[in-house]
Amino acid sequence: MPVARIRLLALALLPGLLWAAEAPPAPPEEPTFLRNLFHIDQGPFQQVFRREPDTDAVILVGPQGNKFYAERHPKEVQWYSTDHLDIIRIPDPKPGPWQALGEVQDHKDFAGVHFAEPRWPSPRYVGEQVQLCQSLAEPSGALTQDELHGLVQVSTFLTSAHLGEDDNFGFNSTPKTALAPQGKGYCTTFALPVLAGHYHWRVEDRAGFDKMSFGQDVELKRLPIKVEVPTLDDPLAPHLYRLTLTDDSIPADSVRAVLELHLGNRQNAKRIVRLTGKVGELRYPQTLGHNISVTGILNFEDSDGQARTVKLADQILVATPPPPVVRAPAPEQPKKAIFSWWWLLGLLPVVFAMFWWRMRAPSRQVDVVEKSPERPEIQQQASENDGFLLDLSRPDDIDEKI
Repeated sequence: MPVARIRLLALALLPGLLWAAEAPPAPPEEPTFLRNLFHIDQGPFQQVFRREPDTDAVILVGPQGNKFYAERHPKEVQWYSTDHLDIIRIPDPKPGPWQALGEVQDHKDFAGVHFAEPRWPSPRYVGEQVQLCQSLAEPSGALTQDELHGLVQVSTFLTSAHLGEDDNFGFNSTPKTALAPQGKGYCTTFALPVLAGHYHWRVEDRAGFDKMSFGQDVELKRLPIKVEVPTLDDPLAPHLYRLTLTDDSIPADSVRAVLELHLGNRQNAKRIVRLTGKVGELRYPQTLGHNISVTGILNFEDSDGQARTVKLADQILVATPPPPVVRAPAPEQPKKAIFSWWWLLGLLPVVFAMFWWRMRAPSRQVDVVEKSPERPEIQQQASENDGFLLDLSRPDDIDEKI
């Protein structure tokens, strides 16, 4: 190889050789018994241990070598575990060195989740649609936003105060409604019960082993608008849905009902009803035998000028049933003569069974043999017997002869 090429090759390899010579050696891998060590000076202890997804929960080893597991630990220890998080709280830990065993990525101090007082709406009427919101914070910043949303659960429900004069007397509670994440808090929009009365409104918060509860009392009044669905007798009359304002403090021109008519076969029709005076009506053509279900919401302003949105109770527009179809009776078919002999066919199995039984039964006739009456056997006597006959059929004659 020419000397020039050797020099060029050496110059090309020289930077790499110099970098390899100057590069610091890789630090030795930390022994397992030295990983995830930390020191606790005093309690309480509360940290978040983040580990590889879908791995087993960490194991805490105390200064005296005692181990704490997610499923087995002292009663005073609180432990919440997910597929990649362990939140551990020890109120009075033993001071000294501790260690976390497992696929631990990092661990941080955790101050818990702080829930603020909910922003309670001020409902006044039954069925009113309200929005309930609650803010929360995780001041330590140990959790990401997704981890926090997976940890927190917020729900709300109402329970009757069981006052005798209320419509909701004996009413137990509404189903729990979950609050969903929205910004820095949790919110939900739902309809209040349709029974007037006094209620106790509660909000329950849960974040791991942290629990909080808030509540307030509320009174729901009857709807200031009466809903009527008259029964139809005339098959040619249309369906009627009537709204009547019963509270003079409500401005009639502020009342607006948005109705949804469910016609069946996945067909719907939307209608808007306003009041004329104090009454508003919706008329819809009826189809005989075909009922229509109606849902909707009602918008109006109360006496204080505050806008209200109320979910109306579901109604059924009952249609006139179709007239019964009268069918002429079918002409009676003359019976065939063969039907009068069917009873003879029914006797055939009986006759066959009797014949078979007679053939299989043993003969009961006994052959009678005529027998002539037996006479005693007479033996020829010798002449010297002097005419005395010895009857051998009589044993006594022997003795007499002798």
